[in-house]
Amino acid sequence: MSRHWNLSPDASIKIAPRLSNPALIRKMVNSLSENEQCFRLAINDGGSDFSKEFAMAVAFHENTDRTRRRGYGLQIIKTFVDEAHHVYEPNLGNKLILTKNLRNDL
Repeated sequence: MSRHWNLSPDASIKIAPRLSNPALIRKMVNSLSENEQCFRLAINDGGSDFSKEFAMAVAFHENTDRTRRRGYGLQIIKTFVDEAHHVYEPNLGNKLILTKNLRNDL
């Protein structure tokens, strides 16, 4: 995991148990797939529509406003993944489809 996500081994150890929690996965994960090109995760949160916030969120860069006390979640997601798509479905909440390329030549 650390190799593909550019995480330190310590960070991978902290994140891995959350990703392997069966109760969490059953509750939120819609689909999970991996092939030699990419890792793709689709999740539903059951929450209220955050379409506007998703559209406004950009990956972190040197001029990112870091004075807020909260609300960085979508920016963090967009920083770590290569593609992020959002759909709001009233009965399921927000659906995020996140793709991380595993190869550098894509």
